[in-house]
Order: sequence, then structure tokens, then C-alpha cells
Amino acid sequence: MNVNSFKFNTSDYLLIGLYFVVSSLWLLFRYDVEEYSSFQMITGLLGALVKTAMLLFLMIGLIQKYLALERNYLLFFVLTLVGLGFFGFLDLLRDYYTADPKWQWNPSFGAITVDIFYRTIPDVALPLGLILGKKYYEDQLKNVQIADVVTVQVRRDGELVDLPVTLQASRRRPQGN
Repeated sequence: MNVNSFKFNTSDYLLIGLYFVVSSLWLLFRYDVEEYSSFQMITGLLGALVKTAMLLFLMIGLIQKYLALERNYLLFFVLTLVGLGFFGFLDLLRDYYTADPKWQWNPSFGAITVDIFYRTIPDVALPLGLILGKKYYEDQLKNVQIADVVTVQVRRDGELVDLPVTLQASRRRPQGN
């Protein structure tokens, strides 16, 4: 996959939109089962969608810059942890301030850290996996199409000329009787 020129196309946005629709329906079902208030449902749904979109674009940017171009794995790992921690902490605060009644929770630093990453990793892993898998498939399809065109050198008027020849034509089966 050529991540040096990683750009979202229309079908990528459609896939992300479909993911958001399905995840929104799932969250609404979950919130209904867990008996959230309407305010909690709205803020939870909007928070989840914004958090997922921000994390998705953050991860794509980090992958492109620090893995593909600079190959700085340590900085990629550190910035990924910082980004996941930041958005997880914001989600934790959103959940705390919209909860009714307020939490009676006095967690340790370790419990907060686990909860922060628990709130972000699943939200970015699935859409990121879908997009990267789709991009990989598209890249493999493009490689197959490129491999089907071969350049043949032909001597024309005393000079060598490159002519593209499509292999698909040579693979055709003869028409039977």
C-alpha cells in the first residue's frame, strides 16, 4: 500500500459514513438497554462520533508521517499513546459531567489509565482496520492491473519504440463452435 500518497476517496468516506451509521444504531440500542437519559444518549452519541472521527484522522496522519515517510517508530508509538490518552480523557470527562447522578468513584491512577485507553482503542481500531484493509485491496487490484500491461520494444524506422501491450487480450479463450 502506498501510504506516501494516502488520500481518502469518495468510497472511503462512504465506508466511514456507513460505519458511523451502524455504530450509532448500536450505541442507541446500548444506551436504551442501559437506561441512559436522553441527554446522556445525545452527548454520548455525539461524543463517540466526534472522538472516533478525530482519532481516525489522527491515526492516518501519524501512520503516514511517522511510519511511512520518516520511519520513526518510537515517536509514532509515543504520539499514538498521547493522542489516545488525550481523547480518552476527554471522553471520560464528558461521561462524568453528563452522568446523573455523578459517579461515586475514587479510582487509582492505574484504573483511570486503563479506562482511558479502553474508551479509545476499540473506537479507532475497527474503522482504521476497515479503511486500511480497503486501501490494501485497492492497491493490490491496481498492481494486478499494472502487471497486465507489458511494454514491448519494437524497432520502427531504425529506432526502438516502447509499445504497451495488454496481456488480457492474449489470455482470451478462442470462441468455440
